[in-house]
Amino acid sequence: MWGTGKPKRDFLFADNLAEACILLMKKYKDNEVINIGSGKDTSIKELAQVIKKVTGYKGDLFFDRTKPDGNPQRSLDGEKMKVFGWEPTTSLEEGIKKTYLWYKKNNP
Repeated sequence: MWGTGKPKRDFLFADNLAEACILLMKKYKDNEVINIGSGKDTSIKELAQVIKKVTGYKGDLFFDRTKPDGNPQRSLDGEKMKVFGWEPTTSLEEGIKKTYLWYKKNNP
């Protein structure tokens, strides 16, 4: 993988995003932008380790430090969504597991 694995990102399961969008379509009447995110930072290295665990990959993970990391952190402030009583219900690991099982089922 490119870089050190240290940059952090905010990952959100697609079903949780859809639920948030539906909630906003029903209840949100303002023009201000609202971020929808998990509110949790996960490093690229942590993400790779979760994917390794979920898929059962037994090999090593390698980070190519000669390649750039990109922005050190990209996360969203989802505080406005809490006003509507919304927060994601699917953990990163569970979302990856569901996605992986869907992929295996649909790509034999």
